[in-house]
Amino acid sequence: LMGEALYKVHVNYMTAIGWVAQEFKRVTASVEDGGSPDIVDLGNTEMGYRLVPHRLEYTTEVKPGGTLNFNQMWSNTAAGRAWTKTPLKVYLTDAKGNEVWSAVDKSFDPVVFVNGDVHAHDSAFTLPTGLKAGTYDLRFAVVDASTGKPSIKLPIGARDTAGRYYVGKV
Repeated sequence: LMGEALYKVHVNYMTAIGWVAQEFKRVTASVEDGGSPDIVDLGNTEMGYRLVPHRLEYTTEVKPGGTLNFNQMWSNTAAGRAWTKTPLKVYLTDAKGNEVWSAVDKSFDPVVFVNGDVHAHDSAFTLPTGLKAGTYDLRFAVVDASTGKPSIKLPIGARDTAGRYYVGKV
């Protein structure tokens, strides 16, 4: 029943109401008291969504005014779905992590990512012609559509204090 609720309905949360609440108390009881807390633990670890970038490829050499390609492979490793469309933002930063340039890909839509599927997404960004030549760090984040600020923590390393993830050098 828990697996069906999680993976067929793609739940982000569950609420125990009415007669179900009475049974919920029994299920959450300790094993010694006849409960099955492992089912509740499974639900708690699998509910919601967990966006994972599996592969990130990008153009390593781009001239000012040129196109920075950022190709990704994503999955959602939990049972639920993202609630709203949240854009992808890329940043070029200097050696100290200061933003030099950024752009948003509004076509990125993790709402469609369901457990068990891998989704390819390709982004292309035109760099400004006035960008100074040099080596920059490429970072990215999944951002809030209204504020443009990083809004989803990803289960990967290399997250900076601004909520951006380091990819490599451009």
